[in-house]
Amino acid sequence: MVEDSLKGCKEAKHAWPTSGMVEDISDVFNITHPTLIISGEKDQVDPPEMLKAKLLPKIPGAQFHLVPEVGHLPPLEAPEEVAKAVRDFIRNR
Repeated sequence: MVEDSLKGCKEAKHAWPTSGMVEDISDVFNITHPTLIISGEKDQVDPPEMLKAKLLPKIPGAQFHLVPEVGHLPPLEAPEEVAKAVRDFIRNR
């Protein structure tokens, strides 16, 4: 993933934080399927508090799972914890 990210062109690397990441997508929230939001405790890009306040309320019935001691990429930083959270979420549906 790191190698792939580094291959991106200069314009794309500039566009994501200056326009793509700040784009308002609130009008597309029409999620009706069971949803698990997974966040890294130390995520500084999308902090857990922000996800809980701004994303979680927009998805009816969504559940939130916090992965301790992890940053912005829980699937890379703690794949076993993420897999367990997903398995538990599916099992309890």
